[in-house]
Amino acid sequence: MIEISQLSSSQQYYDHDFTRQRKGQYHIENSLFDRCTFSDCDFSAAVFQQCKFFDCEFTRCNLSLCDLSGSQLREAVFNECKLIGIDWTKARWSILNLPGCLQFTNCILDHSSFFGLPLSQCKWCECRLHEVDFTETNCEEAEFIASDCYRAVFHHTHLLGADFSQAFNYQINVFHNEITRATFMLPEATSLLASLPITIVD
Repeated sequence: MIEISQLSSSQQYYDHDFTRQRKGQYHIENSLFDRCTFSDCDFSAAVFQQCKFFDCEFTRCNLSLCDLSGSQLREAVFNECKLIGIDWTKARWSILNLPGCLQFTNCILDHSSFFGLPLSQCKWCECRLHEVDFTETNCEEAEFIASDCYRAVFHHTHLLGADFSQAFNYQINVFHNEITRATFMLPEATSLLASLPITIVD
């Protein structure tokens, strides 16, 4: 086990377990994390620039306002994490558009931005997505199961085959988003009617 405070830039870490690390002023550049696990770590406002996270798992970690500029994430899994205010567009995204590169379960991602990113088959399950920006994002076959999408922005978003089962508080304009074969459940699905030029009466 390695203490987070001992981490440094331009290093390679394979199969390491990092746990119960306290908040600090972490600024790591050009390091590789491969098949590492992070549990109960406080990375709030940390800086990870030009780093690589391959097959890593984060559990009960705080990464709010984390700076991921130029960093790569491949098959990264987040469980019960706090990820408020992260601009995911600053990360480095593969031109190969690898599906399922991010998975979130029971996480808080309020005020985050995924603007224009290739996120097909990614998962946001039982998450809080208040005011998260999915504008022009490719979320084909993505999962938003049981997530709270209050004021989340879906605009010109590719939601072909996406699954919104048990999701709620979403506002999706059927004319401005691709929702073919997407899954919705009643009664929440009635919110889709709001974009239609119709009047609904009891």
